[in-house]
Amino acid sequence: MASGDREIPFIKEDNNNFYLALGVAVILHLIIFVIHFPQNTAARETSERDVKVFVTKPAKFNPPEKIDYQRLRKEKEIIQIPDPDPEADEILREKVVFADDFPEMDDAILINFPPPPVIEVQPIIMTPDIVRPEKISGPDPVYPPVAVKVGVEGMVILKLVLDIEGNVEDIEVLRGLHLGCTEAAVEAVKKWKFKPAYRESSGLPVRVYHMVNVNFTLQK
Repeated sequence: MASGDREIPFIKEDNNNFYLALGVAVILHLIIFVIHFPQNTAARETSERDVKVFVTKPAKFNPPEKIDYQRLRKEKEIIQIPDPDPEADEILREKVVFADDFPEMDDAILINFPPPPVIEVQPIIMTPDIVRPEKISGPDPVYPPVAVKVGVEGMVILKLVLDIEGNVEDIEVLRGLHLGCTEAAVEAVKKWKFKPAYRESSGLPVRVYHMVNVNFTLQK
């Protein structure tokens, strides 16, 4: 009995240590579970959220339509080509000119065309090839009254420039007459109209110098 009473305290102490270790182990497992469970749940939700499933349907192909060859044979039209008309063929042959009908020509034929006529701009003097201008219309010079009273007579010589239409472009006095006779001659001549001078070889009008003599003579 004495020996049995000594062993009881040791058994109680061992039981207390066992339960204490068991409680600590349970608490540690709970802490580890609490820490790792939300992470596993979030990872599982993320992986489930990222997974996408695509379902494709197979394409449908329509079968080709059947060709009704009998209907095509019925709808086919036969075009008849009329026989050629011999008379129309002869008329057509008369109108058509074949290449064989042309005479043989040298490929290096050169045709010399005359150069275009040159229109002369500058006035020229009279030459044998120039047809002289002719007066068509225009007033006569007015004899100045002062010259009539004094008895002035004489000739005014003018050098004109006529354009290709026969108009007076310019007047140069080569010899004048006093008491207004020169001015009267110039005033009248600048209103004259001429038939244009032209070159006989080409037939084109030309600008020319033309001499005009205006006489002032008193009637007796």
